[in-house]
Amino acid sequence: MDYLDGRLTLIDQVVGSRVESIQRLRYVDGRSAPSDDGPLQFCFDSGEVRRFDAGGDGERLAVGVTRWQDPFAEPLSDENRRFVRVSGAWREFDVTREDPYRAVVGERLLGYRTTRTSLDALDGVILEFEELSIILETHGADELFVTWAGPHLRVRPLS
Repeated sequence: MDYLDGRLTLIDQVVGSRVESIQRLRYVDGRSAPSDDGPLQFCFDSGEVRRFDAGGDGERLAVGVTRWQDPFAEPLSDENRRFVRVSGAWREFDVTREDPYRAVVGERLLGYRTTRTSLDALDGVILEFEELSIILETHGADELFVTWAGPHLRVRPLS
């Protein structure tokens, strides 16, 4: 994954595409319910994928263009199996049919707007859909925060 700074064309490339599915990566440790924090992945009807997460610096937003690959997929070594059992691991969950995610499935991405920190680091993006906006931000907190808003945040229509 790369920082989104200077890579906004990666979002430009999917403007006008429709969302086919959405996956959320959640940390599963076997001791508590999976968290709803974590990276968010969109699969578009154009075949493109955009995966958003907090960058390695914990402040800037990062974007990937391939589907998430589970580093702990089977077959696992005995050592990795013990690690996952004790420490947990990230797992991909299809949230396509879950609220509020399902509200944008089949919808076209109309546009986007970026958000920045006081030091001008790109820490978020507002994805504009026909009925909702999805706000993806790091808040400088080393994780991705996802919030939803009505169409009043719309920035630019699809021409």
